[in-house]
Amino acid sequence: MDIILALVPYLDEQRLELLENKLKQLFSMNIKRSVMKKSYRILEELCSRPTLTIQKFINENRSNFLLEHLLGSLTNSQSALKGVCSFFY
Repeated sequence: MDIILALVPYLDEQRLELLENKLKQLFSMNIKRSVMKKSYRILEELCSRPTLTIQKFINENRSNFLLEHLLGSLTNSQSALKGVCSFFY
């Protein structure tokens, strides 16, 4: 997960789609807390690194997925407060 986090700013649109699908799978499963935290960290990274590719990817109807998980996590964990998504402001 740490390697994926480091590579997020450099992913092309096809790999961003693969990442989105994998994150959706992770969020629908009952996984360890540490893996869940890293998954949210990846979402935060997607929002805080608005490269042209990431902006285009998010603008294509994916903002609902990001908002659902980032904002939904605020009630579940204080650590999610760090995941402020500057892209939507």
